[in-house]
Amino acid sequence: AMAHIQVSRIIEAPRTKVFEILADPSNLHDLLRGEIYVELASAPDQLTAGSEIRVAMTRFGMKQLVRLKVDDHLHSKRLMYHQVEGFFKSWSHIMKFEDHGEGYTLVTDLVDYTLPFGILGNLSDDLFVKSDMTRILRSRLERVDEFL
Repeated sequence: AMAHIQVSRIIEAPRTKVFEILADPSNLHDLLRGEIYVELASAPDQLTAGSEIRVAMTRFGMKQLVRLKVDDHLHSKRLMYHQVEGFFKSWSHIMKFEDHGEGYTLVTDLVDYTLPFGILGNLSDDLFVKSDMTRILRSRLERVDEFL
């Protein structure tokens, strides 16, 4: 079954700036620090639809090569990508950026994923993964402040 997560945060910075922080693959290491250890293997200088990002992610002592493909890139408005190879059976992430009053940005993360069958198959594991991912996404949005 597919799971859905939505988190959002209002950030005190212009939309363009917030987009540039969250859409830059080289910031993943610091945005996810303490949760997931990220080593960027390859990413283009400029993301566009069709771009591929390759990262090694280590979590709970397990290292996995993750390949992500950008589906849609609308500068300072929206970024969509999905996992081609990685931890999840499927994973797609939409980031939306909206003006929220003078000098503020509302960022919304929408994530849909399915877990690999049999590894984390039962309900308690599903609930654990969902709360864990929600916490990581929230923490990532909090960390944006460190880049401002």
